[in-house]
Amino acid sequence: MVMEYLVLFSVSLGAVWQVRRLALAKGLIDIPNERSSHVIATPRGGGLGFVLVFSLLGLVSCYNTPFSLPLLTTLCCSIGISVLSFVDDWLSLSAKMRLLTQLIIATVGLVGLTLFSIAPWPIGVSPFALLGIVWFLNLYNFMDGTDGLAALEAISILTPMGVLFQASHETLLAMLCFSLSACVAGFLVFNLPKAKIFMGDVGSTFLGFFIAMMTLYTAFNTNVNWLYWILLSTCFWLDASVTLLRRVLNRESITQAHKTHAYQRLHQSGWSHGQLLVGLLIVNTVLIVFASFAFLGYFSPQIATLLGLFIGLSILGAIEYKQPRQ
Repeated sequence: MVMEYLVLFSVSLGAVWQVRRLALAKGLIDIPNERSSHVIATPRGGGLGFVLVFSLLGLVSCYNTPFSLPLLTTLCCSIGISVLSFVDDWLSLSAKMRLLTQLIIATVGLVGLTLFSIAPWPIGVSPFALLGIVWFLNLYNFMDGTDGLAALEAISILTPMGVLFQASHETLLAMLCFSLSACVAGFLVFNLPKAKIFMGDVGSTFLGFFIAMMTLYTAFNTNVNWLYWILLSTCFWLDASVTLLRRVLNRESITQAHKTHAYQRLHQSGWSHGQLLVGLLIVNTVLIVFASFAFLGYFSPQIATLLGLFIGLSILGAIEYKQPRQ
């Protein structure tokens, strides 16, 4: 089984390399500006490589597995979100058009989960779930701002979730999590500091949408607690949500690009891209330990999630003290 994931890693690595060649040939270059965290013009769209490899494997696996219609819907809608981002890169869609299309795709995904899920959905869940999906796919895109950050976060979420699913005999879910993690790792090779290619919206929105949909799938189709997804993604959703709330309270435009996320302010204070990755890895390791203890029964997933929230808020407070928001 390990060998299969190594092969998948290698195929994704090759696909990302080909995408990089294409991006350079077609001039798909991210030019640094005053809001950028990089200083060198770098090709973008590398997420297309791992999305293509994983999507092909995922579609075949779900198609050949009985009772996997909810997962097939999830994967198809994730691909739809990635296609939307790819089109946006070429045509520069308006924010309203992009949001409307995201809402439509998320609605299709929710309908699929609602119709085919094992457990019935409580009345009123869907509207909140719809907003949660759209928010998470966008916040994942917002947090893709420094070398390796979004890729490492995905691996730190998907790999432990794969272990939990494997331990719970959810073989298909475990395979999907491990496979996407291996594909993203192939991309990460080119995205480590100094990045040779950026993920781009085509990759970050795919990851955000897939993780959000898998969280809902887990809640209504498995015995694994959905809060583990929330716990393991604390670094991203907490930073993005607190930043958005502050911008709303300050009456700032929420669609305008900025550099006020906690990780961006750490970078402004002197942290290198590599140091940010090490910091993220340390925090995520702590979150994985919390999830492991909860899964083993030492305390509940709710307590583990609260502990993760406490750690996250403490770090945000320390960053605010070190590098106050301008």
